[in-house]
Amino acid sequence: MKNLQIGLLLLPLLINVTVAKPVCSTNIDMFTHNKSCTMCEDIVKVIEYENKYINKSIDAIIKVIETVCNDVLDPIGKKECLLILNDTKKIVNWISDGLNSTQICKKLGLCKDNLIENMVTKFKQNITCDTCLFITQIISKEIKFANVTINQISKIIDDVCQMINNKIILDECLLIDSEIRNIVTWISNGVDNIHICEKLNFCNTFN
Repeated sequence: MKNLQIGLLLLPLLINVTVAKPVCSTNIDMFTHNKSCTMCEDIVKVIEYENKYINKSIDAIIKVIETVCNDVLDPIGKKECLLILNDTKKIVNWISDGLNSTQICKKLGLCKDNLIENMVTKFKQNITCDTCLFITQIISKEIKFANVTINQISKIIDDVCQMINNKIILDECLLIDSEIRNIVTWISNGVDNIHICEKLNFCNTFN
């Protein structure tokens, strides 16, 4: 009876992810259509069922999910399934903390909201890094070739900042302006632009 219950629970998941079986021929392109969130939620529900209602140990749950992943023939789907498998212990803890499958899959970065947030974060990081490099390059040139004072450099950067319409970049520009003295010291000590922007937490190239 217990095996039948497990089989009934796993059936929808296996239909969705096992692309080689005739019953799921219409789902062959599932993972190319951004279905990783749905797959993640289904697997988390299996883990929840095995944990809460069958009361299986984590090792036993891992074996169940390994079986599920082995049935996934799509390379992308299998890779995502194995990533979820590696987080089984973490997922069981989150379930114990009362999180549902959607919340868990967002924490794993496999559901849309988190994916979009990650993309926006990376986009902002690229903007801020490029902006910092640009402004510190201006400061470096002014120091080396124009021999200007810190106050004069600050006025130049103020003028540059006022020409920026993008709020993210403007805020960064003003923040860099407030660090003029440190930046001038670093440049005088031979620190290059990328390392200066790392010190200011705008670039993460070497992290």
